[in-house]
Amino acid sequence: MILLQTCSPSAACTLSSWIRQADIALFAWINGLHFPGSDLLLGWVTWLGDGLLAAPLAILGLLLLDRRRFWSRFLFLLGAVLLTTVFVHLLKDWVGRPRPLLELGGVLPDGTPMRQLFRELRHGSFPSGHSQAVFGLAAGFHLLFGNRMRWLYLLALLVGVSRVYVGAHFPLDVLGGALLGMFGVDLMSKLWLPADLRSRDQKPS
Repeated sequence: MILLQTCSPSAACTLSSWIRQADIALFAWINGLHFPGSDLLLGWVTWLGDGLLAAPLAILGLLLLDRRRFWSRFLFLLGAVLLTTVFVHLLKDWVGRPRPLLELGGVLPDGTPMRQLFRELRHGSFPSGHSQAVFGLAAGFHLLFGNRMRWLYLLALLVGVSRVYVGAHFPLDVLGGALLGMFGVDLMSKLWLPADLRSRDQKPS
């Protein structure tokens, strides 16, 4: 388990308790943020991690950046994202961490109601699937198209923050999903790369 709810006194238990407290404290800070238009901005941004929006945007980006080699790059990204999507769902079932709404009872540590936008999710908190998708796509575009795509990591980070802001995930859920998404691209690059990219990378410097 990622977070131990009960355990005998030990260094591992103490560390686990400290991590959980820090995770909740950071959640409370992000979830409690407010500025003019924050619900609209972060509420909209959070949907960029949903497959129904992320997939068409990724396809559009591939077509605009390199229509000639679209299919090889598309299949590479699809494989990387689907690979880690399986891991996400397996981990959700294995870890079994409740969503913030259930774990905190809808109340932040200072007693104020937590912000809960959109659906009231209660189970399957770790890891964040939205974060896995957007960080996987960011890493994939960075690998395929170079440093000009690094700005996508900032967008992915904003999506991750938005998942905490809307009350859907804890920060550790976002971190876990982000690492999984980037790991999937790295693993896929070792298993299979489009031939054009492989030949380019293997040219002597």
